[in-house]
Amino acid sequence: MARRSTKRSKKRNALRDAKESWRAREDVAVAQKHFVSDEIGVVRVIASEEVARPRSTSGDAAVPGTHEETPSSSQTPTNAIHVKNCKDCRFTLPPSLKTAKLFVENCVNVTLDVNCMVITQHLEIWGSTGCKLVFTKPVATVQVDSCTDCEIILKNGLEDLGAVVHATCGGFLNLVWSDTTGDESSNESSVDLVLSEKKVTPDEAAKQISKSGVHETPQFITRLINNKPLTEHVVRDKDEYPTTHRELLLDREEAAKGGDTHAQTLIKNNVPIELDTSNERAERRKQLGNDAFKLGDYPQAVVEYSLSLDLSPGLHAVLSNRAACFLKLGEHEKALRDAEACVLLDPTFTKGKFRLGLALHALARFPEAAQVLAEAEALDPKNAQIKDALKMASFKARQQAERG
Repeated sequence: MARRSTKRSKKRNALRDAKESWRAREDVAVAQKHFVSDEIGVVRVIASEEVARPRSTSGDAAVPGTHEETPSSSQTPTNAIHVKNCKDCRFTLPPSLKTAKLFVENCVNVTLDVNCMVITQHLEIWGSTGCKLVFTKPVATVQVDSCTDCEIILKNGLEDLGAVVHATCGGFLNLVWSDTTGDESSNESSVDLVLSEKKVTPDEAAKQISKSGVHETPQFITRLINNKPLTEHVVRDKDEYPTTHRELLLDREEAAKGGDTHAQTLIKNNVPIELDTSNERAERRKQLGNDAFKLGDYPQAVVEYSLSLDLSPGLHAVLSNRAACFLKLGEHEKALRDAEACVLLDPTFTKGKFRLGLALHALARFPEAAQVLAEAEALDPKNAQIKDALKMASFKARQQAERG
C-alpha cells in the first residue's frame, strides 16, 4: 500500500514539474518581449529607454517580477517588440534602438517606420488591415499572414529585401520600393503580391490536398530573382525547410551535373518534382516527438506528435504515442480519445490497445480496462507490462464489483 502511495506521489510530482516547466518557458518568452498594445490614434517614437530591459547581476537580462529586476544603468536590448491591437497609429523605431525581432498583430491602419537595427532582420505581421511597414534598413524576411490591404515599403530599394513569405491575404499586399536610393521624392515601383499569387502557374504550385487527404493552406514566397520580384509557391521538405519548384529543379540539375546517376535518370525520364511532402514531414515530426519523449519532455512531444497528425491524421502509431504522453501528464481523457482513435484505425496494434487499457484504468473504468488489456495480451502474450496491468485492472474490477 505504501509503495502504491509513493508511486502516485511521484506521478503527481512529475506532472506538476512538467506543467511548471511549460508555464515557465511561456513566461520567459513573454518577458523577453516589449508589448505596444491597445493604443488608438497615437503618433510616437518607441525609444530605446522604453524597450530596454535591466541587466541582471549575472549578465543576463532580468525577467520582470523576479528579485533580479533592479534599476541599473546597464541595459540590454529586448528580444522582440510586439505591436498588438493598435488602431490609427504611427510608430517610429529610431536608429538608436536595437531589437531582435518585430511582430505586428491584429492592428488596423498602423504605420511602423523601421529605422533601427533588427538583429535577425525578421518581421511578422498577421491578422492586420490597412497597415504599412516602412523600412530604411535591410530586412531578410517579412512574414505576412491573413492580412488585408497592407503595404511593405522599401525606402532604399528592392535590394534591401530578402523575402516576403505570405499566405491567406486579401485585398492587396503591395511591395513598394524606391527606384533611386535614398531620395524621398524618387520614383516608386510596386507589385501587388496577392495578384502575383494568382499568376503562379498550376504546374509550379504545391498541391492544396496532400496525399494524406489534408488541406494545406498554400504559402507563397516573393524574392528578387534576376533583378525582378518573383512570387512562387512554397514547398517544404521533410525538415520543414522552405523551397520552391524552381529551386528543386535546379538542385536536381546540379546533382546530375555532379554525376548523381539517380538525378540523371529522373531528368532523362522527365520525372516531375514531387511537391507533396506531407508524409515525409509527418514522419519527421513523429521522430522529433519520439526524441522529446525519451528525454522526458512530454509537453514538447505532444506538440511534435500533434504537428505530425496535422499533416497525416491516419498515423495510428502517433496517436498511440501522444496517448502515452497524455498518460504521463495526467491528461487521462485526452489519452483515452487518442487511444480509441488509434485502435479504431488499427485494432491489431498492441501498443494502442495497451494504452487504451491504461487510460480506462486511470479513469477508474476497471472492467473495461481489464477487457481491453486482455485483448492486448492476446496480441502479445509474452509482454510483461501488459500482464501486470491486466492483473491490476482485474483486481480493481473485482474490488469495484464487491463494493457495489
